[in-house]
Amino acid sequence: MNLLKKLVGFIKNGPNKNKYDEEREDFYHVSTRPEFVDYQNKILQKIYFEYELLALFDKKYPIVIHEAKENFSYPLKENLLRFSKLTSTEIPKFDLDKTQKHYYNIMGPTIKRPDMVGFEIDEIFLDEDSKVEGFSAKVCQYKHNVVTSPILDYELLK
Repeated sequence: MNLLKKLVGFIKNGPNKNKYDEEREDFYHVSTRPEFVDYQNKILQKIYFEYELLALFDKKYPIVIHEAKENFSYPLKENLLRFSKLTSTEIPKFDLDKTQKHYYNIMGPTIKRPDMVGFEIDEIFLDEDSKVEGFSAKVCQYKHNVVTSPILDYELLK
């Protein structure tokens, strides 16, 4: 019976499809439609109402840009050490909730290096002119960022 199911799935979906491929394709299709983008922008404008949003071609976008207080250039390492603080160097164990597990299963095939070590921002420090004068961050894996940031589009869609 399992062989028959696999054969039907292969005929229906092709050789490289899994059960999440169609859902991922639907998500990409719907989340890029102008109606959804407008809906998303309206929600984000309500959340970030105290910030001046980017105005472009008579539309407002929920993008907040903070200029750096200091100019810096390469090599970045020396510059970053002046105004950044690493709060943890241990990669945290990350238990996914049900929604995060589902989203990770949908997006998993598109994530090239899920265990790659990177950083997640804890806090951004702004001066009185709203310029970035520093930030704190901790070490994490890329998959942690995927299920805590890009998932917001998916949650809005659902």
